[in-house]
Amino acid sequence: MSASIFLHINQIEKQEKFEHKFFEATDWTIESEASLINKIHEVFELLRPLSSSCMLDFSIEVKNYEEAIFRLKRIKNNRTNIKGAKLTLREIEILGLLMQGLTNIEIADKLFISYETVKSHRKHILEKTGAKNTAALINYYHQTFFDK
Repeated sequence: MSASIFLHINQIEKQEKFEHKFFEATDWTIESEASLINKIHEVFELLRPLSSSCMLDFSIEVKNYEEAIFRLKRIKNNRTNIKGAKLTLREIEILGLLMQGLTNIEIADKLFISYETVKSHRKHILEKTGAKNTAALINYYHQTFFDK
């Protein structure tokens, strides 16, 4: 099973389009997914100041269509459900940065928020997931998303 990302950039006024394949992995593993998430984050950081809007279009080939639809219908209100823990988009963003090994200070600098705000988000993530520390949270993430 492989993973790849194509970036499509549209120039609205001139109706110009640009396509760039910026990520390719022959195997879809925990490591390649982490790399893929990092690449998406890099693209957002580079293009956010230039963008007027952003649309993500995911295409995934699945073996069990009905099961995939069932799982997707469980996601509600722009929140991700991690074994019953509903995380906000900001908490998911911070979780992704934690997965990259960033410290609270580095996350605060990267997101232009205070150190105390990052601490508060981390506390809420740990409470919502029931993890006791960051190591348990990362283990929890891997068990939740890569059980099968």
